[in-house]
Amino acid sequence: GNHALRQQEEEVAKAREVQEALLPRRVHHADGIEIVGSWQPARIVGGDYFDVLAFTDSKIGICIGDVVGKGISAALLMANLQAAVRAFASDLTAPSIGLVLYTDGVTEATNATDADFGEPRLMAAAVQYVDLGAAALQTRLMREVEAFCDGKFHDDATLVIAAID
Repeated sequence: GNHALRQQEEEVAKAREVQEALLPRRVHHADGIEIVGSWQPARIVGGDYFDVLAFTDSKIGICIGDVVGKGISAALLMANLQAAVRAFASDLTAPSIGLVLYTDGVTEATNATDADFGEPRLMAAAVQYVDLGAAALQTRLMREVEAFCDGKFHDDATLVIAAID
């Protein structure tokens, strides 16, 4: 009974620690580019994924993904996705003037009337706060989504911002 439940809770907590360890702790920066990301699983563990790969001092790759499902099974798929991306990533990158990358948990976060946060609201906020810089913009956007859905995410929500000076 209680022992089995405690053991299961400990295993899930350990799974969360392992999953957090798979996400970038320190994001690699290239000259003039600031990149930040956030990861908010709907449950203790989730299936969203992001990574920033350093190819050279001036070339980076940014990856964001949303695997099918939630919970432990999605976390396992996410770990496989990370391994595949890292194994097959190339140094072919496209130039960009700035990026807002997100999974559907951000735009499909719903409020009390079941309305979605939506892409138009996300992009309007990104444009409104673009001068804040990557870290402050990422924090501001996630706070707006959290306020919109009253902190009740029904799906994993991941947001990565890349700002170029």
